[in-house]
Amino acid sequence: MFDNLAEIELKFIDLEQQLMQEGLSGKELSRISIERSSLEQIVIRFREYKEAQKGLVEAKEMLESSDGEMASLAKEEVTELTQKIEDLTSELTILSLPTDPLDEKNVLLEIRAGTGGEESALFAYDLMRMYMRF
Repeated sequence: MFDNLAEIELKFIDLEQQLMQEGLSGKELSRISIERSSLEQIVIRFREYKEAQKGLVEAKEMLESSDGEMASLAKEEVTELTQKIEDLTSELTILSLPTDPLDEKNVLLEIRAGTGGEESALFAYDLMRMYMRF
């Protein structure tokens, strides 16, 4: 999984460099910007993950080579960073899932009051109101 994330990060860097080039047409600029923005969250979380890994290694080194008070601080940092790494790993797993090309399309939803009279109409109104607020 992390090899794939490193490739995504390299692609993100390449897209940023392409955006800095002069003479891009509107279509190219739009395509590159959309592709870059689709990778941005993954890259941000992956960089946070790498920083947390690096901090965990440093905290473990401090834990081994420090006195009592520093050891307790390093121990707290190790537990915090371990939890952060677990959270980022699960988040990266979810972000790495392939997206459906239909996710960005609009939907038409028709809500009708069925049989049931006023009760049905009230439910349809509540349902419409819920969707409009969402």
